[in-house]
Amino acid sequence: MFPFLFARLYFLQLFLNQLAIGVGAVFPWTSFLFYSQDVFADSIKLTASYRSFLRPDLRWIAPSGWLEPLYELFNSYVQNPIYGDNPIVASTALTHFMLPPLTQLFFIVSARLLSIFDPLIFLLFSLAVVLLPALMAIGICYRRDPELRGEVACLCLISYPFIFALTRGHPIAIASGSLIMLSATCYGLENKKAAVLLSIVAVSFRPNLFPITVFYLISDCRIKLRERFGNLAGYAVVGLAWTFLLYKIVHHLYPSYNVASFLEGYSHYSRGEEEANGFAGIGSSLYGAQRVLLARLGLYGPVAPLILKKLNLIVGLVFSLLIAIDCSLGRTTRIRGLFLTILAVLIETPLLADSHLIPFLALFVFPGHCAPNAEDEAAFRGTQYHQKHDQRIIFSGILDRIVGDLSGVEKAALCLMLVPLAYYLVPSRLVGIGALLRPLMALICLALWLIPRLKTRGLKVNV
Repeated sequence: MFPFLFARLYFLQLFLNQLAIGVGAVFPWTSFLFYSQDVFADSIKLTASYRSFLRPDLRWIAPSGWLEPLYELFNSYVQNPIYGDNPIVASTALTHFMLPPLTQLFFIVSARLLSIFDPLIFLLFSLAVVLLPALMAIGICYRRDPELRGEVACLCLISYPFIFALTRGHPIAIASGSLIMLSATCYGLENKKAAVLLSIVAVSFRPNLFPITVFYLISDCRIKLRERFGNLAGYAVVGLAWTFLLYKIVHHLYPSYNVASFLEGYSHYSRGEEEANGFAGIGSSLYGAQRVLLARLGLYGPVAPLILKKLNLIVGLVFSLLIAIDCSLGRTTRIRGLFLTILAVLIETPLLADSHLIPFLALFVFPGHCAPNAEDEAAFRGTQYHQKHDQRIIFSGILDRIVGDLSGVEKAALCLMLVPLAYYLVPSRLVGIGALLRPLMALICLALWLIPRLKTRGLKVNV
């Protein structure tokens, strides 16, 4: 089911984009990606806003040929970055101060490198670095089957979240998603300490991912419940100490970055997205869908953002905690629990661009489901499948095995998270169907998981 649905939906999107090009339509009908005039902006443009770390006379000489427009675009990013570097800004201005300490440190180092290297070399190097954890996870999971390893790597790299993040040049989305993928591999291999530490680093890039760390710590049914929550408290202290250390390092390198500038920067960022409606077409958060629907009904007032964001945060956190506990009771498999936890992250995050859907690829690098055991391998690699051209049959079977623990609705939801859904509704403005369908499917999956458990009584918990 999953390979069939994934391939058909993907090719349907590509067919419709090509059809739109053929009839002379314009963006966004002609592409499921972002504006071509903004390519690699999440890397070059954001890095260029750290002016105190850039070379003052930074400008690249554009080579003649097809690369010339790209270099001119990069030069425009440096000359007119959208993000300011002044913490005292107008109420509608965007700054980079909303970023957490580890992300700040990443871009400070990036600014130094951008001053030294050609922008394309800088991009290739930075993207290769942040992709490394994902490639390690794939290599570990499929070490017994090099051919399958390459095919799964291709599946991950052609998935919509990865392509979207690559064309945006979004190193933080790729880094955090890759770390979650590697942490899931470690978790599946029973190396819980490595899984938790890797997820803490991912949370340092994207704090909204912390329910995944909680899931790793609570979902182990072999440890008593009190010990699990004790471990949770201990790792929370480790995470806070790590964050404080990063903050002190960044503040020393960049004195303008402090708690006040961070809060002000985040406030401006949220307000700017509200006014620009920036995530209506390419976002996948529940809050984005709520905002679009309530605005259409005329019910989106000035207090709605605060109420909706707090409500979604509470709902997402409660679901993630219940999922981890249910998994520890043995009623939900670990791979299904991980999938549902990532859905809960989608619910509680107010602003979630499609590049941040990469953590869903963690299911494809979960040991025990990704690689076939001896019986499966014998079945898949029987005498009738020895020919190399029949590898696609093996690959399709492995994909079905990966998502075998998910229900039919959950398989469909996973597929929708990994394929482009750039079909737009045009009542008064462009709204991507994915912005409405993905959070709706997340709610349906979580509700279908919860309802049977509400009817269950008399469970014993190992305390």
